[in-house]
Amino acid sequence: LLREGVKIAIVGPPNAGKSSLFNVLAQQDAAIVSDIAGTTRDVLSVSLDLGGVKCTLQDTAGVRTETKDVLELEGIKRARSVAEKADLVVAMVDATEASLGMEIVKQVLMGKKLESQNVILALNKLDLMNATQTLNRPGGLDFGGTYEISCVTQQGITEFLDALKTQVVARTSNQDDSYEGAMITRARHRQHVEAAAEALERFIALSDQGTMAVDMAAEELRLASSELGRITGAVDVEDVLDVLFTDFCIGK
Repeated sequence: LLREGVKIAIVGPPNAGKSSLFNVLAQQDAAIVSDIAGTTRDVLSVSLDLGGVKCTLQDTAGVRTETKDVLELEGIKRARSVAEKADLVVAMVDATEASLGMEIVKQVLMGKKLESQNVILALNKLDLMNATQTLNRPGGLDFGGTYEISCVTQQGITEFLDALKTQVVARTSNQDDSYEGAMITRARHRQHVEAAAEALERFIALSDQGTMAVDMAAEELRLASSELGRITGAVDVEDVLDVLFTDFCIGK
């Protein structure tokens, strides 16, 4: 989790708006969006921050019930593989064709070792629903939440994003016993995390002392960042040499 973050996969039928949601969450045009079904063939990935937690968001190819296109078949195979390995799955369905979309979602998730709370259902394209239409929420599967959104008008996006952040934070903070949370398995990592926490505590204490302690408070923040950098890999060459000469017997 420290290096790769929480893996979030967006899956569903073609032309449900998966790439549009991918771009909305990534806050950039990372995926090509088209009215032509099956535009996305490969898995697209982007890193983002959700609630202070590093996440890897993955856009996948739309899954059809039948196709003979070799490239599309490979894309569908990869989509299922991504769903299998994901920590959280966003099942994307066209709200105007919810029943058909849900059948495809069931096929994608069939046999996957995913708890219901790890799957969020997004009913997209609310902007295409007219006043006389009734949105039938599909049944048959349990989800960690069902959200009605429109990637075009941004309707419901804020509520969906808040729910996604809550799910992500829960996976890394042991707020729910069903999540295993983040674990530190190496003694070296634990030492650096403890040192970073101590530096942050000193920063908080110095911050209450007014402008006279600003420089010292900033230094504690730098120390905390440096300690975390030693875990994620952001270290200087001198740091590497210090470890080599301290832990190993190297002749001069």
